[in-house]
Amino acid sequence: MYSFVREEIFSYPMLQWNQEKTFDAACKKVLSKKAILAYIVKKTIPEFEDYSVREIESLY
Repeated sequence: MYSFVREEIFSYPMLQWNQEKTFDAACKKVLSKKAILAYIVKKTIPEFEDYSVREIESLY
């Protein structure tokens, strides 16, 4: 096997892992914002649908 092909094959999992790590970090950064989490809570949990996003954000 040619050395450049072998290097490309073996480096692919590392590239994929770095992309997953970057994506994970970006998701954590977005979900660390209380307003975004409050919106998700409002839209996904029926008990909170009557609350405003600001109320949920300030209460929790």
